[in-house]
Amino acid sequence: MRRLLILTLLVAGTAFGVGADEGNLSGGVLIAHHNADIQYSVGLDFCDLYSAGNNLASCEDQINRIDINGTQDVSVWYVVAAWDEPKIWCASEFGLGDFNVEAYYFVDWGVCLPNNLEMSTDTWPAPNQGTIVVATDTRWVGNYLPIYYFAGRAYYVDVIPLSEDPSQSFGGFGNCSVPAESWDAELGGMGLFTDGIHLCPPDATHACCDPITGECWLYTEEECSAANGTWLPDMDTCDPDPCVPTPPAVPLSWGEIKSLYQ
Repeated sequence: MRRLLILTLLVAGTAFGVGADEGNLSGGVLIAHHNADIQYSVGLDFCDLYSAGNNLASCEDQINRIDINGTQDVSVWYVVAAWDEPKIWCASEFGLGDFNVEAYYFVDWGVCLPNNLEMSTDTWPAPNQGTIVVATDTRWVGNYLPIYYFAGRAYYVDVIPLSEDPSQSFGGFGNCSVPAESWDAELGGMGLFTDGIHLCPPDATHACCDPITGECWLYTEEECSAANGTWLPDMDTCDPDPCVPTPPAVPLSWGEIKSLYQ
């Protein structure tokens, strides 16, 4: 409940309105993605570099491993928010789990989302530390968007897992409603000279109507098609039921039809 209170206080006063589907942040993931083509240099805007042709376009393109030796160069990697479809949200929260502090030395880090307020734990970024980023006056819109970047030197084999923010015991997203609602995210991780934690957003489930009974199910598009149902991608709930069947037409005799007009 504490995290919801914090999100509510920070976005209060800003009239963010979203559609039911855009503001439902279930099924979100935080992907750890490294792009070796982005070279570190002091003063560069690494968020702009990510957006200028180095962006992660799909789940299959993610790279969860760094093979750049820290004695030779600095690596740049990102925490990317992803769903099965574009979303609108106003808060992101995550942490770094347990790893060997000597395996990776952070030289730079920062938020990529615009118009934000960040609150981090005392020794962030470090093992078992976390951060929360909240929109101030502009909601965040899209998919496969970088919410954070890290730059550092890798020295030893290890995995830096994304985790819950230990100060709130939460890792995920908050939408833009007031009071805000929050959803847990699945969390990836960056590998150092080894594979990290690879994950993808699950396929979306939406209302699917049984063609005979009119029963409503929450299915993926593939599951709905296999059941010969009617998939309603704009409906992410069966309450209220969007599949109430239309009563069958009752044929009337000619005499009954004439009686309607007498």
